[in-house]
Amino acid sequence: LISLPEKQTSPVITPAGFQFLLMDTPSQIWHFILQYLETTEARSMDLAESLQFLFQLSFCTLGKDYSSEGLTETQLQFMQHLRELGLVYQRKRKSQRYYSTSLATNFALGSCGSHELTVSQHERFLMVETNYRVYAYTESPLQIALVALFCEMLYRLPGMAVGIITRESIGQALMNGITSKQIV
Repeated sequence: LISLPEKQTSPVITPAGFQFLLMDTPSQIWHFILQYLETTEARSMDLAESLQFLFQLSFCTLGKDYSSEGLTETQLQFMQHLRELGLVYQRKRKSQRYYSTSLATNFALGSCGSHELTVSQHERFLMVETNYRVYAYTESPLQIALVALFCEMLYRLPGMAVGIITRESIGQALMNGITSKQIV
């Protein structure tokens, strides 16, 4: 997702990195989990045990605590990584109880739950005029940065950023691996 090109001191986002940024939350989580599962054997972990814990987590009830006493060492290690992703909650790292988070519950169901509601409320934060001027009604630095991937940003005001779509900005976005469908 990020590379360090020769003769450069700062990392650069790859086309795959841009694709990742434009994914929805469940897709990003799946991406991380799949990458993790591909590397389990390299870390001397049992893939089947990791998958077993992932499937168990998908059947957990939100807000109910579960004991970690019967988990194998691989599953405990996997649980700690899921904890870092926000899919599992433990009060303390060594706690014998864990909880499935709403992110994990909704992830298992194939939606992003409350985040989905937040996105749908702010889904139409962009307005594009026929002169290719783009108005982004947001204060989120992430959303503004995403708009800047395919627009030349002109100025920022409180609650709004203004940019313009140019041939150069679209060409740069395409070179970075962003598809026209993602831009639209």
